[in-house]
Amino acid sequence: MSGGLHESDNRYALCPKCPYHCGFKEKGKVTLEGAKALYGFLQGNAPPCLELDSQPNVDERTAFSVIYFLQEVLRIIPDNYERCGGCGALFDVDFDTYWDEDNGHCCCYCGLLLDGEKQGAP
Repeated sequence: MSGGLHESDNRYALCPKCPYHCGFKEKGKVTLEGAKALYGFLQGNAPPCLELDSQPNVDERTAFSVIYFLQEVLRIIPDNYERCGGCGALFDVDFDTYWDEDNGHCCCYCGLLLDGEKQGAP
C-alpha cells in the first residue's frame, strides 16, 4: 500500500489487547465505540498498541470539546453522540437519553438516578 498501513509491518498489526484498528467506522461514519475510544485517548487512555512520545491527558470537558469540534465543524463524528451531564460518559442520544434541567443530556442510567432523586427515592 502506498502511503498507508502495510499488513506485514508489525507496528500496525492488530493488537490482541484492544480493538482500535477496526470496527470504528460504519457506513463511512465514526461509531459510538470509535468516539469513546477518542474520548478516552484524549484523557490519557491510549490503546496499548500505540507507542507515543507524548500522550494527551485532558479533562472530560476538554476531551468532549474536541469531539464536539469534530462533530459540528468537520462533520467527522455524528452529532448524536453526547457527553452525559451526570457521569461524563459518551452515549447516543438517539437510543439512550434523558433530559435534566440542571445537567442537560444524560444517559438513561443517570437519568433514572436523577429522576429517583427528584421523586424522593432513597
